[in-house]
Amino acid sequence: MSAFRVEYVNELQSFEGLIPPRLHSITKNVYISDKYIMLNKELLKKERISHIVCLLPSQEIADELTKDVKGEVYITVLDYGIVYEPVLDKRTKETCDMIEKIAKEKNILIFCNNGYQRTMPFLFYYLTKYKGKTLEEAADTIFRETDRKNWCSHFKDRHAFYKLLIEDMKKIIL
Repeated sequence: MSAFRVEYVNELQSFEGLIPPRLHSITKNVYISDKYIMLNKELLKKERISHIVCLLPSQEIADELTKDVKGEVYITVLDYGIVYEPVLDKRTKETCDMIEKIAKEKNILIFCNNGYQRTMPFLFYYLTKYKGKTLEEAADTIFRETDRKNWCSHFKDRHAFYKLLIEDMKKIIL
């Protein structure tokens, strides 16, 4: 077993049962979560997730996280190493084009390690550029759903985090 695999398994076991993996609906047929959703293969089946977009630091991590569902779902990996990079990369547009096409008929899951550093900027881009929302409307769409389910609860002040994220997105997206 690789060193990464040992570390990942230990990390998941330390969280397993404490934070049940959840899917958060952002738009019709588009869901977000964090890497722990990969623990709940039954939920992915129940929600008929047919495509997974992994926003992760490396292909190796994506392969390890998704190995139990390979062959059952279509997997797209965008190996983004730093926060906010997704909105600056041309692959983002190609992936958003794919999401627009597939989400008309099938369910898609978008996730990164923790569910916010790569996923949220990606969602801001998707919602503003593809769904015609303002940054404030995109924030309302994302945070209404995630707050309702207490997502990112490890931040002491989620609203301060959200405010900083919106300010950063104004600089990057607009």
